Amino acid sequence: MSLLEGHPAVVGTGFPRPGEPILRVDYWSEPEYREGWRPMRILAKLLGAPGPVEERFFVADDDAPDPLVDRVPWGKKNVVIAPGSASPRKEWAFPRWEELTARLRDRGVFALQMGGRGTRHVRGAYSICGLTQPKQVFNFLRRADAVVTVDNFFAHAAHHVEKPAVALWGPTDPATYGYPEQVHLAGSACDKPDGCIAPGKGDNYTKPCPLADGHCLDAVSPELVAGALEKVLDCGD
Repeated sequence: MSLLEGHPAVVGTGFPRPGEPILRVDYWSEPEYREGWRPMRILAKLLGAPGPVEERFFVADDDAPDPLVDRVPWGKKNVVIAPGSASPRKEWAFPRWEELTARLRDRGVFALQMGGRGTRHVRGAYSICGLTQPKQVFNFLRRADAVVTVDNFFAHAAHHVEKPAVALWGPTDPATYGYPEQVHLAGSACDKPDGCIAPGKGDNYTKPCPLADGHCLDAVSPELVAGALEKVLDCGD
């Protein structure tokens, strides 16, 4: 709830009264989703919001001092890696994360792994998984030079704090969920796209990809990610 504290929409509308109807927000089931509409635009249609929609990321007091940030042994160059997702179909194989981290270390770049409790540790990274609340993420990203992430909260947080990001994409589309200033690396095309994360396939979201080694996102190589990240890091030199 701290993320929504002071949100102008919540302040203006207040909490729903007993007996108020529940409005559906399954934007992925709408035909406009297949036409490339961004989720916020579809949600506005479902909720009956008039006029054009302005997409805005709101977090209250996201820059409040956090002593945990200073406990991290930051390096000269620092990259936050965020491999976790609520959907295993949006995750990159962990051996690839470890290879990427090894490449970063060889280049003298410090890798800080962030995510929720239970996220598997990437060997070679300094992990603080499970030690932060979502609201704390923003100060850590401000301290870093870049972010490498899959389609998750960290991609949106990096956009919010204007931090360079390399985003890895599999079954979801960067044209729908990504941001134009970020570097987007997409996996191979799946021959059964409608059988993955798609309208009417919500049950698949928490299930692993049945293709195993043929998982679309794993077609992205650590070399490709490292090369993209090197260009991002060198921009600030």
